[in-house]
Amino acid sequence: MVVPNCWHHLGAPAAAARPASALARNKALKLHVDIHDGQFGEQVPEFEALPLEGVPFWDETVLYHRPTQTLLGADIVCSAGSKDHWTWRCGARLTGCYGRVRVPPDARKKIPDKSAAARSLGDIVEEGCVDHLARTWRLEGVEV
Repeated sequence: MVVPNCWHHLGAPAAAARPASALARNKALKLHVDIHDGQFGEQVPEFEALPLEGVPFWDETVLYHRPTQTLLGADIVCSAGSKDHWTWRCGARLTGCYGRVRVPPDARKKIPDKSAAARSLGDIVEEGCVDHLARTWRLEGVEV
């Protein structure tokens, strides 16, 4: 199990790889390997850990699974639609996430280094959903 950022620690005390920042939020966690440590890549070479720089508040890391060419992320973007729970639909309407993909509201005002975030997002090579990802971060002033 991987805890990819400092917020996804609740209910994950058995996780084996997570950022060290999650330990400060949940003392029940046991850190076997920091997702940012070189040992992580040695233990699971099929994954590449890609930290999102420029947003230290989040300490977000996405994982790239080399064999399937799949990018795995936790909360790098969010959206709500008609099939979501009414509470999330309501919250999404208030935060601009209803019917469109956006950067989560808790991170929007906490991107102190937009150029670092842009470098972390890197070259976008896929079509479709990746275009949404780039457009979403541009709305927050991160020029990708």
